Amino acid sequence: MHDNVHVPLVLVGQGRLGGPLARALQDAGQFYVEARLDPDDGLPGALVPATIEHLVVVVSNRAREGAPAWQWHHLFAGLLLQAERGDLRLQRITMVSSTRVYDGIARGFVDAATEPKPLSDQAKSLCMAELHLQHLSRYHHVLRPAGLYGGGYTTYEPVLHAATDRPRFGVSADAVIQRLLTLCLTPPANSTSEILTDGKCYFNNRAWPASRKQPEMVALAGEHRILLPSVHIPES
Repeated sequence: MHDNVHVPLVLVGQGRLGGPLARALQDAGQFYVEARLDPDDGLPGALVPATIEHLVVVVSNRAREGAPAWQWHHLFAGLLLQAERGDLRLQRITMVSSTRVYDGIARGFVDAATEPKPLSDQAKSLCMAELHLQHLSRYHHVLRPAGLYGGGYTTYEPVLHAATDRPRFGVSADAVIQRLLTLCLTPPANSTSEILTDGKCYFNNRAWPASRKQPEMVALAGEHRILLPSVHIPES
């Protein structure tokens, strides 16, 4: 593309979430362009210069062996440079993050309005990537799913049901894909941050409703972090 063109939707990521999302977009008749996001170079030259209505980033930096090829805090470096040069104009960007950004919170109820408190290096890196979204587009959406199960994610569900050391939280991959699809087809009028769980707290062979009104949850929150599925609209 040599002229500045308008692209309604660009999808980055074709893994266990991105692949099914792409198929769902096709089934819905939604036009989109697949692209690879290079941490150093940003989007490929075939997509610049352009105005992109919605960039959806669904990627993972987990490596089967050795260290990951990139770190979250560097993921958008090339994209930021492209935006600064005027090669790209992003109207909206969506990123799948993780509830790991709350790993520095030891106890109490945590919802989407709770300020992230990263402790681990990966959580700090994720938080930096989330902050970059604010400099890239007018509207940004951060999805923070709990541990994923179903849809090719086979390792976490047994952990949920065997949790005795601390409460665990999860969400089905299908639910995350459906939420992404909704954001693609009918994006909200505001920026949002979201915690995605299945609404349950798994602990001691039970699946409790995760709610501030649940007496068992109130007691657990005195000693453990309790994640609540929720949506927050940040102040502009």
